[in-house]
Amino acid sequence: AGLLLERTEVIVTTVLMSIATVVTAVVEVGTLVGALSGGLAVPFALLFLMSLLLIVFGADVSRIARQNIRDVERFRAVSGLAGQITRHVDEHSIYARTLELIRRDLGHSFAQVFLVDEQNQLTRRRRVGQDNIVSDIRLPQASGLIEAQTSGRPVLISYEDQTSRRSHFLPASAYGIAIPVHVDGAVVAVLDVQNDEEPFLESNLVLLNVLAEQLGASLDAAHTVGALRELVEDREAVVETLRQQVQELRHTTEKVVEDVWDDYF
Repeated sequence: AGLLLERTEVIVTTVLMSIATVVTAVVEVGTLVGALSGGLAVPFALLFLMSLLLIVFGADVSRIARQNIRDVERFRAVSGLAGQITRHVDEHSIYARTLELIRRDLGHSFAQVFLVDEQNQLTRRRRVGQDNIVSDIRLPQASGLIEAQTSGRPVLISYEDQTSRRSHFLPASAYGIAIPVHVDGAVVAVLDVQNDEEPFLESNLVLLNVLAEQLGASLDAAHTVGALRELVEDREAVVETLRQQVQELRHTTEKVVEDVWDDYF
């Protein structure tokens, strides 16, 4: 019972076992005092100690099992992200789908992304709400987001840190993690994920790292597709220009031939 049941169920099982033991002893001996003096006190003490240990520690197995099941579901959601966002070829849709997955499928309270500009500074912030919000932002140098960008590694942040380090927190947020997004070895954005009450576990860190890697790969693919699209558009423009020049040359040639024949006749 201690390995398979919850704490409440273990307590109920212990009480039922105790009642059954007492009733059996009283039926056999005749009185409760006689049953206790006849050696039932020692089994009761052992039963109490074992039940206490199982109540305190036994339910951890169920908790760990539930946590593992939840982690598997989250990994499945993250693994499906690549297939979902590869259908989008613009950064706007990719970021929006990623932030939606963090909040809806991974169960975190809030998520946003900070973008790196041409001067390698975090100056733009993208959120997802009723509308996709893109705004300018100015972060203090002690910010955990800037630390994640410069170090290239995830940074854990909590309400116990200095205000300048967690200046990007929502008022209700207590824990956060900043994860850099790499494209071609350079940090192009920083994912900011926040929780109201629960701190980030090791499994959360692994999941969000995998998510950031897939986000970087999708952005790289989107940049490649965008560059190829621009190249195709340029080539199509050149082809259209040449087609127009050929048509003009043909019209000019026909006009010259007509003029020559007219002069001849």
